[in-house]
Amino acid sequence: MLAVGVLFSVALGAMWNSMPEAARAEEAAMWMPTPDQAREQLGHLLGSYPHVVAHRARFVFMTQTMYFLVFFFWRVGGMMLLGMSLYKFGFLDGRRSTRGYALVAATCIPLGLALAWNGVVELERVRFTMPGRATADLWNYVGSVLASVGYAAALILLVKRGALGLLRRALAAVGQMAFTNYLFQSVVTSILFLGWGLGLAGRVDYAQQLIIVAAIWIFQLVISPIWLERFRFGPAEWLWRSLTYGRRQPMRRQAKYAA
Repeated sequence: MLAVGVLFSVALGAMWNSMPEAARAEEAAMWMPTPDQAREQLGHLLGSYPHVVAHRARFVFMTQTMYFLVFFFWRVGGMMLLGMSLYKFGFLDGRRSTRGYALVAATCIPLGLALAWNGVVELERVRFTMPGRATADLWNYVGSVLASVGYAAALILLVKRGALGLLRRALAAVGQMAFTNYLFQSVVTSILFLGWGLGLAGRVDYAQQLIIVAAIWIFQLVISPIWLERFRFGPAEWLWRSLTYGRRQPMRRQAKYAA
């Protein structure tokens, strides 16, 4: 499945010059805007909530249909199956040897980062423009798969050695509330950056954006374990679980499950 995503990217790059001019111009404005186009996009993002929704509707529709079928389905599906196979193999629950995890981390992390770095160099070389970008992006596409397995191995190795302490509990809680935390990040950053909120889009440089990211992460690492001390699930997980089973699920820790 991961390879299918690669083939689609290669095909897109090969067909780029044969695409209609209008289609190429539209794609270029979306992914490779000129300074004037970027300023125009920024103006739309700083509008009211209905304006932002109306402006982004077409892009969202394209992302959830064409881009999903061409890229995200294969990427996400492939990574999901990779995770399932690693779990079945005993990799993700720590059943493999310490030496094995160390070897995987020492191999996959540097190799994955090297491939991703080469992708950055290639993207700079082609100035982030199509059709060169279609193949330049593949370095990170492949490298990130290897790096993610290496990161997992390193994290499991630390857990097996008891090196994380309280951070392990916090990370576990964040993972258990992944749906809630994802929605929280989306809502908070929308309020911070879009026009119907604080309107920080275009006013915050990359370094300041990283500070905002770190602040959100730290907040979630602190709040998630506190929440799960009192409740069985995050709010979004509770709602999703209740909808799945067709009945309201017990939320508080002291609540008893019905027979």
